[in-house]
Amino acid sequence: MIGIPLYSLSVLRRPAVFRRIHPVAIVAIVALLPAASSPAQQGVNSKSEPDDRPSARQRTLAAELTERGMPELVEALFSDAPTMHQIHVARAYSRAARDEQEPARRQTFVERAEKCYQFAINLENNAEWHHGLRRAFAIAEWRAEYADFVLSVACGPDLDQYEITSGLHYERARLIARLKEAEALHRTARERLDEMLIDLRTQEEKFLLLGLSSRVEKLSREQLVSSAWTTLFLGMLSDPGTMGRKVRLDSALGIFDLVQRTAPDDEGKYNATLGAGIALRELERASESEAAFKRVIESTMPPAMVARARYELARLFILRERFDRARQELAVLASTPDGMELPGASFYVRLAPVLIANADILEARSSHCPPAQKDELTRRATQSLMELADRGGFWTAVAQVYLALLDDDSRDPSKMDDDELFMRASRLMLAGRHEPALAAWTEFLRRKSAAKRRGEALFNLGVCQFQTGDHAAAAQTFAEVVETNAKGDLAERAAVNAYHCLREQAGKQKKKESYIALAAVADALVARFPENTLASEAVWVGALALQEAEEYDNAVDALKKIRRGDARYWEARYRSAVCVQAKYDGEAGRLGEVERQRRAHAAAATWRKFVTDLAESAGRAPAGRSQPAAPADQAIQDWERAARLSAAELYASPEVRRYDEGLAILPAKDDAPRALGLRLRCLRGAGRADEAEAVLKKLLDGKPTGESKRTLLSLAAEMDRQIETLVAQGRAEQAVRAAVDVIPVLRRLLQILDDSPTGRRDQEVVRFSLARALGVSGQVEEARQVYDQLMSKDPYNGAYIRAAALMEEMALEKGGTAASIADANHAEKLWARLLEDPSLRERSSSQYWEARYYWLRHQLRHGRAELVSKGIASERVWYPDLGGPPWQARLLELAGKAGGSGEGTP
Repeated sequence: MIGIPLYSLSVLRRPAVFRRIHPVAIVAIVALLPAASSPAQQGVNSKSEPDDRPSARQRTLAAELTERGMPELVEALFSDAPTMHQIHVARAYSRAARDEQEPARRQTFVERAEKCYQFAINLENNAEWHHGLRRAFAIAEWRAEYADFVLSVACGPDLDQYEITSGLHYERARLIARLKEAEALHRTARERLDEMLIDLRTQEEKFLLLGLSSRVEKLSREQLVSSAWTTLFLGMLSDPGTMGRKVRLDSALGIFDLVQRTAPDDEGKYNATLGAGIALRELERASESEAAFKRVIESTMPPAMVARARYELARLFILRERFDRARQELAVLASTPDGMELPGASFYVRLAPVLIANADILEARSSHCPPAQKDELTRRATQSLMELADRGGFWTAVAQVYLALLDDDSRDPSKMDDDELFMRASRLMLAGRHEPALAAWTEFLRRKSAAKRRGEALFNLGVCQFQTGDHAAAAQTFAEVVETNAKGDLAERAAVNAYHCLREQAGKQKKKESYIALAAVADALVARFPENTLASEAVWVGALALQEAEEYDNAVDALKKIRRGDARYWEARYRSAVCVQAKYDGEAGRLGEVERQRRAHAAAATWRKFVTDLAESAGRAPAGRSQPAAPADQAIQDWERAARLSAAELYASPEVRRYDEGLAILPAKDDAPRALGLRLRCLRGAGRADEAEAVLKKLLDGKPTGESKRTLLSLAAEMDRQIETLVAQGRAEQAVRAAVDVIPVLRRLLQILDDSPTGRRDQEVVRFSLARALGVSGQVEEARQVYDQLMSKDPYNGAYIRAAALMEEMALEKGGTAASIADANHAEKLWARLLEDPSLRERSSSQYWEARYYWLRHQLRHGRAELVSKGIASERVWYPDLGGPPWQARLLELAGKAGGSGEGTP
């Protein structure tokens, strides 16, 4: 369905007729009602009448904030106020919703207003609060006010759409449901007000003393007329011929007639006359309806009311198939001078051409319209609606609704002449029926006789292809339009559309080939139409597309086209450095050591050049350690910080190791976790142990955040790798020191991850690192506890089992002859557990031979020399190399020891 957000366009706002009508008192009606005891009457006998008004200061401030469209501040003002003051918040949101043009924000205001109104009205159910005449009146007032809000604001967009599309396209179920809400609110409010009007006759002095006498009568008048409009709209939307429709229309007409006779001012009388005219029209009392509208038109009422009456009269003529008279009235509206387009009047003035086209359509479809006249009316309506659609936006959506009435699917397109087929294809396209329009344009382009309009037809074909989701085909079609050197601006528009097509396709597919195609079409648009308003954007988007396609060298070249002075210049420089870094990151694993070092230095230099140029442009030192970041633009500050951190990370890397330069380029006084982590790495690399220890303490003592978690994880991983390297190199003392350093980092990480709902997997990784570090540092007992905890949750995790077993072997070697037999047996069981995995040899040959060696060594410890010899001999039959270095040599040495030993006891 086509959405028409009419309420977002100020030129098409409906007049707020509901609150401007001033109906008369309904004493004549009330006098007929029997006297009865009522909540209001019972309240009269109360000893006290609470005054619930806010303070004078609050009332003044709330009024100012409401007038300035700041409902959130009104809500904050009354956040700690008594509950009944929520009505002031409701009124603030109500006012904001009436004034707001942006649909999503307007809907938010509507929802907030309704929530506050409902909260206030529900106080009626609070027996402790709901007593006294003032509060009984307040509930009635709030209910009537809420009903009017639902009618004039919540229902406003749907009522607009109903009226503008002549009931052809609107959310009927939603509108009826909301109108019934307003009707129910009015019904209850009416009951309460009627009871008060009865009490007013018998206890007038009490009402006067409380200042409620005139307020009750005024509210009763306003509520009565607002309810009449609610009833009228519900009657209009009811199914024709139903009893409910007639009852509602008769009821609304009765109230409007009463107001016409007794209203104290002319505007109130004529507004009621207008409502009565609409009700009479819907009741098919045409002559009386026409007379009512003419009375308003011939009056001295404001232009908005006269325009509304003329508009409703034209609708009456269309309904009665008096199309010429309808067009006459609408022509008067359409010719209204711009100076008379006052609020309310402009709504009807600007819609007059739409209704003229609709009159042409309906006349052409009528049974008594001659064929020749039918064709002329159809052409005229089509032309008018297509011109309307060319305005774009809202007007295109309106035109689509009415153009749908002109479609005649029964005619064979191949039997239409060129003009008929062109018009039909255009109507289908503007009506949003892009698939049949696509077929019609394809048929048109097959004809040699259509050559003169081929460029325009091709362009429209491309539009339909785009709308049906075939963006690649649409781009090719638009490219063909450009190649045919179409007249006027058609080629340029086609180039722009081809660009939009491929941009849309790239955004959805997110594939390399889509990004490359987008970059190519963007480059072509710039080359062919450099003065186009999209040319600058296309240069930028083309460069971004190449970056997304991971064509980093080409992206850097494209970004160089963004010259100094362009608003995107510094972002282009930043992205160029990102591309250099990304290319290095993507290829580092495949590069030799020398080339990897060269690339790392080049990436670091690129970041440093960006920082230096940015600093020089702001007139400050490149290192930036004595002045705050400038220029002031926050985005540029963010890019500079990111560049400094990226450069420092490279300087601290094993490939570069220029730790002092890393410290120099880090952002000054930046205590964010990532900056602290990099400062720590550079200080450790530079051998500045005391400073590194102070930074580590600051990092560990900082408030836990997502960034601190990532920084500590990275730091822990780096230190973990360092420990592994030191152990592998046999540098035991340095490995122990590194393990002792990393343990507090890992403990702090676990604290942070305990508070994170998504940190479970990270917790396991960190605990594993902690267990290894504890083992290397000699804290074997605690390490065993951590390993046991890990293996209890994941008993088949080979990495856990192997690491625990290696720790036990290391502890056994350190313990020498003092090592306990129980610890040795524990290590043996771990290796045996690892060997239970039948796929271990295939998955990790090295780990299999490692586990096999240690397990056989434990068998030899038990004196099972024959078992060891046979086991190794059996392995050599199938795997002569026994796993290669270093396990082959170790296993052969073990076999030699077993060959000189007999069976013994443990």
